[in-house]
Amino acid sequence: MGFVLLEGGDDFSGGMATADRRAMEVCGGSRAPVRIIPAAAAPDQNHARAGAKATAWFQALGAADVKAVGIIDRASAERRDLADEVANARLVFLLGGNRPDERWAGRALDGIRKGGRHPLPPQQCR
Repeated sequence: MGFVLLEGGDDFSGGMATADRRAMEVCGGSRAPVRIIPAAAAPDQNHARAGAKATAWFQALGAADVKAVGIIDRASAERRDLADEVANARLVFLLGGNRPDERWAGRALDGIRKGGRHPLPPQQCR
């Protein structure tokens, strides 16, 4: 797996364009696989729309290989096919949201760690 990008606020409205372009550059340029994890938007049933918005954003920045991966909870994170999508990405973008449980990202990554072939160190998942 490549880099995990964690940002806060103003994503997809221009405020993070410089940071997002730089992240793409560091991760291999416009052809590097970018994967979006929309887990934080799932409690509001907004994950599909949020994932599509993030995908469109990175495409507008020039990403040629970008898509949202349907990881919205631990069960989906443990699916081998979805874990492999993330494991083969060079840039992973975790969407924010209104999750009451602040450990949502760690739980999603923990599922990927257990299901994917390129495990993350446990300390990154807590």
